Amino acid sequence: MAKVVNSTSPLPFTIDPAHRNAMPQARFQELADQRPTLILIDDDLIYAGPPFDLTPHCVAVTTIAIAIDSPFELEIKGQPALPSRAIAVIPARTLHHLRAPSRMAFVYTGMRIDGVAPHMLEPAQVAAERLMNECQEDAQILAHASALLAMLAIPKGVPSPAVSLALRKMTASPWDFRTAEQTAAHVALPTQLFRRRVKRETGMTFGQHRQRALVHAALRALAQGENLTFAAHSAGFSSSAHLSSTVRRMFGLMPSRLLKAGVRVVVGKRAAFL
Repeated sequence: MAKVVNSTSPLPFTIDPAHRNAMPQARFQELADQRPTLILIDDDLIYAGPPFDLTPHCVAVTTIAIAIDSPFELEIKGQPALPSRAIAVIPARTLHHLRAPSRMAFVYTGMRIDGVAPHMLEPAQVAAERLMNECQEDAQILAHASALLAMLAIPKGVPSPAVSLALRKMTASPWDFRTAEQTAAHVALPTQLFRRRVKRETGMTFGQHRQRALVHAALRALAQGENLTFAAHSAGFSSSAHLSSTVRRMFGLMPSRLLKAGVRVVVGKRAAFL
C-alpha cells in the first residue's frame, strides 16, 4: 500500500520563501487580484483563486487545500499546530482554521480521501498552478482540473456498483430523488443498508450528498449566466440566502463574495489526463 500524507503529518517539502520574495511585487499583486474560478467537474468541485479570510469552520465534504504561490498555515481542532505547508487533506466535518497569504486551490470531493501519495504532492501543486496561470478557455481549465483530480487519486465514484449508480441517479436529478428511501428503491437496497453503505463508502450521509447535488445544480445555473436568486430557486432552494448558507456549510465558500469578485464558473466532465 502506498504511503500517504494526511492532514496531520509533516510534508516532505515546502515552498522556498525566497521564491515568493524574488517575485516582483507588481506581478505578485497581479496574480493575487485574478478573478476566482469555480470548476464543477463531474461530481467534484474545485475553487482556484485568492483566499478568503474565514473564521474557524467545518465543511461537510473532504477538502484538499493546495498553495499556489506561498505556503499556508492550518490549525485543526484537537491536533498540534501544523507547520507551514503547501498541501493538506482536511477531513469532512473537521473544525479547522486555514490562513493563506496568497492564491489557493481547494478540491472538494464527496469521496473519502485519507491522504495524498507523497510523490504526487509536487505534481498536484504544479497542476493547480497551471490551472490558475495558463488557462483561458473552458477546455483548458477542464483539462488541467482533470489532471489535478487524477494526481490526487480522487475516484470518479464509490467501489460499490449499486451505491455508485444510486448516487449518480440522485445527483443527475435531485428533485426526483428526495429521500434515501426513494433512491435506495431504485437499486433494490433496503433503506437503512443503503444509508450505512453511503456513509461508510464516501464519508458523507445521503442527505449531504443530496444537498451537494442541489448546490451543483445552482452552480450550473450560475455558469449559464443566471443571477443568484434565479439559480437558488431553480435548484430548489427557498431563497438566495438559503443557497448561500448551504454553500458556506458544505464548502466554506460564500456565493455573494464570489460573485462580487467576478467568479468564473466552469462546468464539464473529466477530460483525458494531460
